[in-house]
Amino acid sequence: EVIDLTGELDNGVAADIRQDVVDAAVHSAQYVATRGVGEQRRADGFTFIIGDSARILLHKPLKKSDRNKKLTRRTRHGRFRSSLDFRGREVNIMTWMDGAERREFLMACSQDGSIVIDGVTGEVCCGGFYVADVSEGNVGGGGRIEAGSAMATQAGGCYVIVASHDICHPDPRADEFFRVYNRTDDAEHVSVLEQQALDERGAADTAESPDPKRRRRG
Repeated sequence: EVIDLTGELDNGVAADIRQDVVDAAVHSAQYVATRGVGEQRRADGFTFIIGDSARILLHKPLKKSDRNKKLTRRTRHGRFRSSLDFRGREVNIMTWMDGAERREFLMACSQDGSIVIDGVTGEVCCGGFYVADVSEGNVGGGGRIEAGSAMATQAGGCYVIVASHDICHPDPRADEFFRVYNRTDDAEHVSVLEQQALDERGAADTAESPDPKRRRRG
């Protein structure tokens, strides 16, 4: 299934984003937020950008003022480090990698910048991506929110998942959420808890609280 993108985004050409890729990205975000980035390290917040990777990462020549040119790849919508370019390395959000691929993905989640995921194939294309134009982003919530909300309406429209530092820990509450920008700068909320954990938490709350109106949260 391909999400229907309506409206005029980036010259009126909307990007295709598959629902199963979004679902896999949300599941992976829940994993990283609750289980960390490997070696018993807690995630420090992260952002996933799901969309038309070819458009997001369309090559743009480096500026003369760019430092460490060999270490940087500049694109139409931002820049990222060459060492975090995963294209062609079989790192895919749909298969939940093992071994070296998994370590690379988790390592990227521990770095500054965003993870770019192709909305059709699920390929994890790069990490450490910095959005160039944040002028239309939401201010006042930190750099991740500003960049993520801005990127949601660029490159044909993106599905962006933003995890703040505060919600990344092993025992999240039922009222802790990712901020999700679905081709708009208006945030939606998606629980950090996986659905099974939510169901178990809800059942426990129901058993402990005979009055549903006074049900304990978390």
